[in-house]
Amino acid sequence: MAIAPSPEPVGKPLGAGAFGAVTAAYGWAHYGKSLFWYTSEILFAFFLTEVGGLTGRGMGVVLGLGLLASVGFDLAFGWGLRSRLAEVQRAARLQLTGAMLSAGALGALFLTPWVDAAQVKFAFALAAMLAFRCAYAVYDLPQNVLLALATGSAQARTRVATLRLFFSGLATLSVSLLVGLAVADGDAQSRARAFLWSAAAIAVLAVGSAWGLRRALSGAPAPADDPGPAPSALPLSTSPAASTLAPAALLLAATFVVSLTASMFSKLEPYLAAYVLASPIWGGAMITAAALGTTFSQLGWAWLSARRSRPAVFALAAALLIAAALVFLAGVTISPWIGLVAALAFGAASGGLGSLMWAAFGDVVAGRAQMAGGLAFATFTGVSKLALALSGLLLGLFLHAFDYRDPDGRAVLLAMTLWPALGGAACLVLAALWMRRRGPAAFGAAPARARSRCGA
Repeated sequence: MAIAPSPEPVGKPLGAGAFGAVTAAYGWAHYGKSLFWYTSEILFAFFLTEVGGLTGRGMGVVLGLGLLASVGFDLAFGWGLRSRLAEVQRAARLQLTGAMLSAGALGALFLTPWVDAAQVKFAFALAAMLAFRCAYAVYDLPQNVLLALATGSAQARTRVATLRLFFSGLATLSVSLLVGLAVADGDAQSRARAFLWSAAAIAVLAVGSAWGLRRALSGAPAPADDPGPAPSALPLSTSPAASTLAPAALLLAATFVVSLTASMFSKLEPYLAAYVLASPIWGGAMITAAALGTTFSQLGWAWLSARRSRPAVFALAAALLIAAALVFLAGVTISPWIGLVAALAFGAASGGLGSLMWAAFGDVVAGRAQMAGGLAFATFTGVSKLALALSGLLLGLFLHAFDYRDPDGRAVLLAMTLWPALGGAACLVLAALWMRRRGPAAFGAAPARARSRCGA
């Protein structure tokens, strides 16, 4: 019996030339995934203490253990699912499965307020958090691997990494709309129901966009070397200096530092809005400003990357992060407008650091053996989540040790600004090392690049 031929690929592969249907689908799928991530980063701590009824110490344990477990989940899935993560179509199906599982786990976590006994409540929240982190690993890892697996050049990876951060910023903007609901006056039941409705909306967007990416990749051609961006594409880097591989250990150190320190700013913003500014409007506006900075700064970082090397742009982003954090510390209680501008700059700086790290690590992984890609990205995200786990534990200790509801707010302000500023200083050191030690990355020598990566 004759076998019907496979349909001819249409369009362009991921990140090739001007943004096409596949690249747009990847961007929206990353938006859906980022809704889960930024909900966890911005709202989980506030939800568990102020809506879920956990103590500050209990919240820190739940967040910290959840993120520590997610490191193990990433590494286990990176190894155990390596064959699925080596093929574009199988990776696309896996991320859709992860989206559905993550939706269910988030809904379960947001049922915590309806659990009565304190000890049972803590156990329920911890179990739901572990389920969420496990499901999110199944969702996150395939999408990350596609950055290297389904692209054909350093320019394409830079293009996709920039697009990722653009849609991450849109996701942060979306989550910032929930902050008003989170800190608004109202009884506990009203707040709890608002979180459940939010989980339902996130589920629809995430699953729908993950399905769209799977569908788009089913008709995409195999990646090929990209001769350069089309005139209508973003002005991304084509210079050898900007595409030079960084040592993998340096990039792992950078993502650890950024995740450990910069995340404290977003985690403490709801507390600042509720107890220091005492204004859901200003609190939401500052989170929105940070998200706008992340989103729309990507055009600027792309323009700079076309003219300067990646380590030089990385150093500039780190310096901007330090300046923004210190201006926020000095000025937000003097005038909320100063805080708004500083939050905008902070978002732009963190967005620049993020896009540069992801693009550089995509270069590290691309060209290696396909079966190693999943484990490499699992290591990268695992290091980030290990740092976030430590950050969550530190946040729990901080909330337990200090009266964070004090309207003076000095302790909250110091924690959410000086800690990121120290991280920015560490990134300046790493940028200097990057400039001096640009060379082959770890994960083994690069074999010849495989060309047919879109097979089912």
